[in-house]
Amino acid sequence: MISTILVPLDGTKQSEKIIPHVHTLLKISDAEVTLLSVLEHEVDEDPVDWQDRNKYAKKNLERISEDLIGKGAKARFRILTGDPAEEIVLYADLHGPSLIAMTTHGRSGPVRWIRGSVAERVLRQSRVPILMVNPHTEEISVKSNHFKRILVPLDGSELAERALPLAKEFARAYDAELVLFHCEFVQEYPDVVVGRDHQLSQKILKPYYESLLREGFSVTTKTSFGLAADEILKAAVKEHVDLIALTTHGRMGFSRWLFGSTAEGVLRHCTCPVLVHRTAAFAVRKPEETWEEASVEERLGELSSHARIFK
Repeated sequence: MISTILVPLDGTKQSEKIIPHVHTLLKISDAEVTLLSVLEHEVDEDPVDWQDRNKYAKKNLERISEDLIGKGAKARFRILTGDPAEEIVLYADLHGPSLIAMTTHGRSGPVRWIRGSVAERVLRQSRVPILMVNPHTEEISVKSNHFKRILVPLDGSELAERALPLAKEFARAYDAELVLFHCEFVQEYPDVVVGRDHQLSQKILKPYYESLLREGFSVTTKTSFGLAADEILKAAVKEHVDLIALTTHGRMGFSRWLFGSTAEGVLRHCTCPVLVHRTAAFAVRKPEETWEEASVEERLGELSSHARIFK
């Protein structure tokens, strides 16, 4: 189970909205919590301002860690300097936490396009599972104070099913029901889905359903047609789930541009926490390497990783 939790905080109230979810995790796991703040240091920044920012970060982390310790948790904090996303990923690589828990600020429009989202950048690079929460919807997701229904989107690929082990851990810990979900990709929906059946989706979900039943889990299946991220969001609301557990294939370059990221689409608008496990779908090439510069083997590997989805 979860033994160590890394909690990135940036000093804003929005980022602290992950803390109630950390308390929820600690109710079923005696984990050690590391609070992490990363300060960006501008070359021409006034030294006094820099000291003030460090003092504020330390005071803020001390307050939160003392609150966690006061409630029986094991907690500590660290302050680092550098690019927030890069330092969070590097710290996780070096220290190997069981889970990263953080908010996504839900940026959109010019701010997101200029700076990007730290949460999304961490998501694209982290080898550690991440529990992400949109801070604008935290009141919806913590009402019951634990996870009763867990939605697990599956597309029939081995990559997608890698979300199941962690989902099963949460289901056991919280005595939760697993809701297996498959969306058949239909770009021109909704008109073309009239009269179509769900046999393909049911066929894909059946082996998982039967296996989980044999393991003693409470499990149901749900199916849909359309665009994956849209339909996952709709299913989360309709099925009243408290957590979504899914993988992101960590695609870069051409592949990611072509297929987009379902996980990121879900994260930006989801009304409940999302548990994301990043998988390596193909031979990794450098982020700055273009599709044209990649080797033939790398390009074939990227394309073949999608083959099962469209069979």
